[in-house]
Amino acid sequence: MKTRVSLMVIFLMIAAVAGLIMSGNKSTAKVETKSTTKIPEQFIVLLDLSDRIIQQGQIEADKELIKKTFEEFERKAYSHLLIKSKDKFFVCIAPQKNLPFDKDTESEKLTLDLSKIKTAERAKKLKEFKESLDEKLNQLYSKAKVGTNPKQYEGSNIWQFFNETLPAMTNAEIITRLVVITDGYFDFEENNAKLTKGNLSTTTQFFKEIRKSTDWKKEIDGKGYGILPINKKIENILICVSEIRSKNENNLYETEMLQYVWTKWLSGSGIADSCSHTILHGSFTTTKNQLSAFLTRAI
Repeated sequence: MKTRVSLMVIFLMIAAVAGLIMSGNKSTAKVETKSTTKIPEQFIVLLDLSDRIIQQGQIEADKELIKKTFEEFERKAYSHLLIKSKDKFFVCIAPQKNLPFDKDTESEKLTLDLSKIKTAERAKKLKEFKESLDEKLNQLYSKAKVGTNPKQYEGSNIWQFFNETLPAMTNAEIITRLVVITDGYFDFEENNAKLTKGNLSTTTQFFKEIRKSTDWKKEIDGKGYGILPINKKIENILICVSEIRSKNENNLYETEMLQYVWTKWLSGSGIADSCSHTILHGSFTTTKNQLSAFLTRAI
Protein backbone atom coordinates (compact mmCIF):
# COMPACT_ATOMS: atom_id res chain seq x y z
CA MET A 1 0.00 0.00 0.00
CA LYS A 2 2.84 2.38 0.96
CA THR A 3 4.66 1.50 -2.29
CA ARG A 4 1.57 2.40 -4.37
CA VAL A 5 1.20 5.76 -2.58
CA SER A 6 4.88 6.56 -3.05
CA LEU A 7 4.74 5.70 -6.74
CA MET A 8 1.64 7.88 -7.17
CA VAL A 9 3.32 10.83 -5.43
CA ILE A 10 6.42 10.45 -7.61
CA PHE A 11 4.25 10.28 -10.75
CA LEU A 12 2.33 13.45 -9.78
CA MET A 13 5.59 15.31 -9.07
CA ILE A 14 7.03 14.31 -12.46
CA ALA A 15 3.84 15.40 -14.23
CA ALA A 16 3.86 18.75 -12.44
CA VAL A 17 7.49 19.43 -13.35
CA ALA A 18 6.83 18.47 -16.98
CA GLY A 19 3.86 20.82 -17.05
CA LEU A 20 5.94 23.70 -15.73
CA ILE A 21 8.65 23.06 -18.33
CA MET A 22 6.12 22.96 -21.17
CA SER A 23 4.41 26.11 -19.87
CA GLY A 24 7.75 27.90 -19.60
CA ASN A 25 8.64 26.96 -23.17
CA LYS A 26 5.33 28.26 -24.48
CA SER A 27 5.75 31.62 -22.71
CA THR A 28 9.27 32.01 -24.02
CA ALA A 29 8.11 31.29 -27.57
CA LYS A 30 5.44 33.96 -27.34
CA VAL A 31 7.85 36.60 -26.05
CA GLU A 32 10.42 35.77 -28.72
CA THR A 33 7.81 35.97 -31.48
CA LYS A 34 6.61 39.35 -30.25
CA SER A 35 10.11 40.79 -29.81
CA THR A 36 11.27 39.78 -33.29
CA THR A 37 8.22 41.15 -35.05
CA LYS A 38 9.05 44.54 -36.54
CA ILE A 39 6.15 46.50 -38.00
CA PRO A 40 7.49 48.82 -40.73
CA GLU A 41 6.93 52.56 -40.32
CA GLN A 42 6.63 55.39 -42.79
CA PHE A 43 7.38 59.00 -42.00
CA ILE A 44 5.52 61.48 -44.20
CA VAL A 45 6.13 65.23 -44.15
CA LEU A 46 3.41 67.27 -45.87
CA LEU A 47 4.50 70.78 -46.86
CA ASP A 48 2.31 73.85 -47.21
CA LEU A 49 4.31 76.11 -49.54
CA SER A 50 1.83 78.99 -49.66
CA ASP A 51 2.60 82.58 -48.58
CA ARG A 52 3.44 81.33 -45.08
CA ILE A 53 7.01 80.71 -46.26
CA ILE A 54 7.67 84.43 -46.63
CA GLN A 55 7.36 84.89 -42.86
CA GLN A 56 10.73 85.64 -41.29
CA GLY A 57 12.52 82.47 -40.19
CA GLN A 58 9.80 80.16 -41.49
CA ILE A 59 11.83 78.37 -44.17
CA GLU A 60 14.64 77.68 -41.70
CA ALA A 61 12.11 76.28 -39.22
CA ASP A 62 10.56 74.06 -41.90
CA LYS A 63 13.91 72.59 -42.89
CA GLU A 64 14.84 71.88 -39.28
CA LEU A 65 11.59 69.97 -38.76
CA ILE A 66 12.05 67.94 -41.93
CA LYS A 67 15.60 67.00 -40.94
CA LYS A 68 14.43 66.09 -37.44
CA THR A 69 11.78 63.80 -38.93
CA PHE A 70 14.41 62.15 -41.14
CA GLU A 71 16.67 61.60 -38.11
CA GLU A 72 13.88 59.63 -36.43
CA PHE A 73 13.23 57.67 -39.64
CA GLU A 74 16.93 56.79 -39.78
CA ARG A 75 16.96 55.71 -36.13
CA LYS A 76 13.89 53.55 -36.69
CA ALA A 77 15.39 51.96 -39.81
CA TYR A 78 18.50 50.90 -37.88
CA SER A 79 16.42 49.63 -34.96
CA HIS A 80 14.58 47.40 -37.43
CA LEU A 81 17.95 46.11 -38.70
CA LEU A 82 18.70 48.08 -41.82
CA ILE A 83 19.14 45.03 -44.08
CA LYS A 84 15.61 43.92 -43.17
CA SER A 85 13.98 47.34 -42.85
CA LYS A 86 10.94 48.20 -44.95
CA ASP A 87 10.61 51.69 -43.52
CA LYS A 88 9.82 54.68 -45.76
CA PHE A 89 10.42 58.43 -45.75
CA PHE A 90 8.45 60.91 -47.86
CA VAL A 91 8.34 64.66 -48.26
CA CYS A 92 5.05 65.46 -49.99
CA ILE A 93 3.90 68.85 -51.24
CA ALA A 94 0.26 69.84 -50.83
CA PRO A 95 -1.62 70.59 -54.07
CA GLN A 96 -1.24 74.24 -54.98
CA LYS A 97 -1.97 76.13 -58.17
CA ASN A 98 0.83 77.87 -60.06
CA LEU A 99 3.71 76.22 -58.22
CA PRO A 100 6.91 77.05 -60.15
CA PHE A 101 7.81 73.35 -60.37
CA ASP A 102 6.21 69.91 -60.64
CA LYS A 103 5.42 68.91 -57.05
CA ASP A 104 5.52 65.17 -57.76
CA THR A 105 8.98 65.41 -59.31
CA GLU A 106 10.27 67.37 -56.32
CA SER A 107 8.64 64.94 -53.88
CA GLU A 108 10.29 62.00 -55.63
CA LYS A 109 13.71 63.57 -54.97
CA LEU A 110 12.85 63.59 -51.26
CA THR A 111 11.57 60.02 -51.03
CA LEU A 112 13.45 57.02 -49.64
CA ASP A 113 11.65 53.67 -49.64
CA LEU A 114 13.95 51.02 -48.17
CA SER A 115 11.59 48.22 -49.20
CA LYS A 116 12.42 48.97 -52.86
CA ILE A 117 16.20 49.00 -52.41
CA LYS A 118 18.36 45.87 -52.63
CA THR A 119 19.53 44.68 -49.24
CA ALA A 120 23.23 45.14 -50.03
CA GLU A 121 22.68 48.76 -51.12
CA ARG A 122 20.48 50.05 -48.28
CA ALA A 123 23.23 51.40 -46.04
CA LYS A 124 24.84 53.20 -48.98
CA LYS A 125 21.57 54.69 -50.25
CA LEU A 126 20.57 55.83 -46.75
CA LYS A 127 23.92 57.56 -46.28
CA GLU A 128 23.73 59.25 -49.70
CA PHE A 129 20.19 60.47 -49.02
CA LYS A 130 21.17 61.88 -45.64
CA GLU A 131 24.19 63.70 -47.05
CA SER A 132 22.16 65.27 -49.87
CA LEU A 133 19.03 66.15 -47.86
CA ASP A 134 20.11 69.64 -46.83
CA GLU A 135 20.99 70.67 -50.39
CA LYS A 136 17.77 69.19 -51.78
CA LEU A 137 15.73 71.18 -49.27
CA ASN A 138 17.65 74.35 -50.11
CA GLN A 139 16.86 73.83 -53.79
CA LEU A 140 13.17 73.13 -53.10
CA TYR A 141 12.61 76.25 -51.00
CA SER A 142 14.65 78.36 -53.39
CA LYS A 143 12.21 77.39 -56.14
CA ALA A 144 9.14 77.75 -53.90
CA LYS A 145 9.90 81.27 -52.67
CA VAL A 146 9.02 83.36 -55.70
CA GLY A 147 8.84 86.70 -53.90
CA THR A 148 7.82 88.52 -50.72
CA ASN A 149 4.32 89.57 -51.76
CA PRO A 150 1.54 87.24 -50.50
CA LYS A 151 -0.35 87.84 -53.76
CA GLN A 152 2.38 85.93 -55.61
CA TYR A 153 1.22 82.72 -53.91
CA GLU A 154 -1.88 80.58 -54.25
CA GLY A 155 -3.15 78.73 -51.17
CA SER A 156 -2.24 75.09 -50.68
CA ASN A 157 -5.04 72.53 -50.63
CA ILE A 158 -4.30 70.36 -47.61
CA TRP A 159 -7.84 68.96 -47.64
CA GLN A 160 -7.29 67.54 -51.13
CA PHE A 161 -4.14 65.70 -50.01
CA PHE A 162 -5.97 64.16 -47.04
CA ASN A 163 -8.91 63.15 -49.23
CA GLU A 164 -7.14 61.90 -52.35
CA THR A 165 -3.60 60.86 -51.43
CA LEU A 166 -3.33 59.95 -47.76
CA PRO A 167 -5.91 57.11 -47.67
CA ALA A 168 -4.01 55.29 -50.43
CA MET A 169 -0.71 55.65 -48.53
CA THR A 170 -1.94 54.12 -45.26
CA ASN A 171 -2.92 50.57 -44.35
CA ALA A 172 -3.01 48.18 -41.40
CA GLU A 173 0.38 46.67 -42.29
CA ILE A 174 2.44 49.81 -41.66
CA ILE A 175 2.55 52.52 -39.01
CA THR A 176 2.29 56.02 -40.51
CA ARG A 177 3.60 59.15 -38.80
CA LEU A 178 2.43 62.23 -40.68
CA VAL A 179 3.98 65.63 -39.93
CA VAL A 180 1.99 68.47 -41.50
CA ILE A 181 4.02 71.68 -41.72
CA THR A 182 1.50 74.51 -42.15
CA ASP A 183 0.29 77.71 -40.53
CA GLY A 184 -3.02 75.91 -40.06
CA TYR A 185 -5.21 77.75 -42.59
CA PHE A 186 -7.21 76.00 -45.29
CA ASP A 187 -7.24 79.05 -47.48
CA PHE A 188 -7.14 79.22 -51.23
CA GLU A 189 -8.49 81.59 -53.82
CA GLU A 190 -12.13 81.91 -54.86
CA ASN A 191 -11.40 80.47 -58.30
CA ASN A 192 -10.38 77.14 -56.73
CA ALA A 193 -12.92 74.37 -56.47
CA LYS A 194 -14.26 73.90 -52.95
CA LEU A 195 -16.86 71.73 -51.28
CA THR A 196 -19.45 72.81 -48.73
CA LYS A 197 -22.05 71.02 -46.65
CA GLY A 198 -24.05 73.40 -44.51
CA ASN A 199 -21.46 75.40 -42.57
CA LEU A 200 -18.76 72.80 -43.19
CA SER A 201 -16.29 73.56 -45.96
CA THR A 202 -12.92 72.57 -47.38
CA THR A 203 -11.57 76.03 -46.47
CA THR A 204 -11.26 78.16 -43.33
CA GLN A 205 -13.00 81.12 -44.95
CA PHE A 206 -15.68 80.84 -42.26
CA PHE A 207 -13.18 82.48 -39.90
CA LYS A 208 -14.36 85.88 -41.10
CA GLU A 209 -17.77 85.04 -39.58
CA ILE A 210 -16.42 84.14 -36.14
CA ARG A 211 -13.13 85.95 -35.54
CA LYS A 212 -14.89 89.02 -34.10
CA SER A 213 -16.62 86.92 -31.46
CA THR A 214 -15.06 86.47 -28.02
CA ASP A 215 -17.11 83.28 -27.66
CA TRP A 216 -15.90 81.82 -30.97
CA LYS A 217 -15.94 78.21 -29.72
CA LYS A 218 -19.67 78.47 -28.99
CA GLU A 219 -20.15 79.98 -32.47
CA ILE A 220 -18.28 77.11 -34.12
CA ASP A 221 -20.11 74.37 -32.22
CA GLY A 222 -23.51 76.05 -32.22
CA LYS A 223 -23.59 76.88 -35.93
CA GLY A 224 -21.63 73.83 -37.08
CA TYR A 225 -18.70 75.70 -38.60
CA GLY A 226 -15.65 73.67 -39.47
CA ILE A 227 -13.68 71.73 -42.08
CA LEU A 228 -15.58 69.08 -44.01
CA PRO A 229 -14.48 65.69 -42.61
CA ILE A 230 -12.72 63.11 -44.78
CA ASN A 231 -15.05 60.19 -45.44
CA LYS A 232 -12.32 57.69 -46.35
CA LYS A 233 -10.39 55.15 -44.31
CA ILE A 234 -7.08 56.44 -42.95
CA GLU A 235 -5.45 53.60 -41.01
CA ASN A 236 -2.82 53.11 -38.32
CA ILE A 237 -1.72 56.74 -38.23
CA LEU A 238 -0.38 59.43 -35.91
CA ILE A 239 -0.67 63.04 -37.12
CA CYS A 240 1.28 66.07 -35.94
CA VAL A 241 0.35 69.54 -37.22
CA SER A 242 3.31 71.84 -36.67
CA GLU A 243 4.01 75.53 -37.18
CA ILE A 244 0.44 76.74 -36.55
CA ARG A 245 0.74 80.49 -36.81
CA SER A 246 -1.84 83.27 -36.99
CA LYS A 247 -1.82 85.64 -39.95
CA ASN A 248 -3.92 88.08 -37.96
CA GLU A 249 -1.76 89.81 -35.34
CA ASN A 250 -4.75 91.85 -34.14
CA ASN A 251 -6.75 88.78 -33.08
CA LEU A 252 -5.46 87.12 -29.91
CA TYR A 253 -7.79 84.14 -30.36
CA GLU A 254 -6.81 83.18 -33.91
CA THR A 255 -4.08 80.64 -33.07
CA GLU A 256 -6.31 78.89 -30.55
CA MET A 257 -9.11 78.84 -33.13
CA LEU A 258 -6.80 77.17 -35.66
CA GLN A 259 -5.82 74.49 -33.15
CA TYR A 260 -9.44 73.83 -32.24
CA VAL A 261 -10.59 73.59 -35.86
CA TRP A 262 -7.78 71.15 -36.74
CA THR A 263 -8.48 68.91 -33.75
CA LYS A 264 -12.20 68.92 -34.49
CA TRP A 265 -11.60 68.13 -38.17
CA LEU A 266 -9.21 65.25 -37.53
CA SER A 267 -11.58 63.79 -34.94
CA GLY A 268 -14.47 64.04 -37.41
CA SER A 269 -12.32 62.29 -40.00
CA GLY A 270 -11.83 59.28 -37.73
CA ILE A 271 -8.48 60.24 -36.15
CA ALA A 272 -8.63 59.74 -32.39
CA ASP A 273 -7.58 62.71 -30.25
CA SER A 274 -4.84 60.53 -28.75
CA CYS A 275 -3.38 60.07 -32.25
CA SER A 276 -3.10 63.77 -33.14
CA HIS A 277 -1.01 66.63 -31.84
CA THR A 278 -0.61 70.32 -32.68
CA ILE A 279 2.51 72.46 -32.27
CA LEU A 280 2.56 76.25 -32.45
CA HIS A 281 5.28 78.15 -34.29
CA GLY A 282 7.96 78.98 -31.76
CA SER A 283 11.60 78.44 -30.88
CA PHE A 284 13.44 75.69 -32.76
CA THR A 285 14.36 73.95 -29.51
CA THR A 286 10.84 73.81 -28.10
CA THR A 287 9.29 72.77 -31.41
CA LYS A 288 11.88 70.07 -32.10
CA ASN A 289 11.48 68.65 -28.60
CA GLN A 290 7.72 68.39 -29.08
CA LEU A 291 8.19 66.85 -32.52
CA SER A 292 10.70 64.33 -31.18
CA ALA A 293 8.21 63.26 -28.51
CA PHE A 294 5.55 62.80 -31.17
CA LEU A 295 7.83 60.83 -33.51
CA THR A 296 8.75 58.35 -30.78
CA ARG A 297 5.25 57.94 -29.38
CA ALA A 298 3.81 54.41 -29.46
CA ILE A 299 0.68 53.91 -31.54
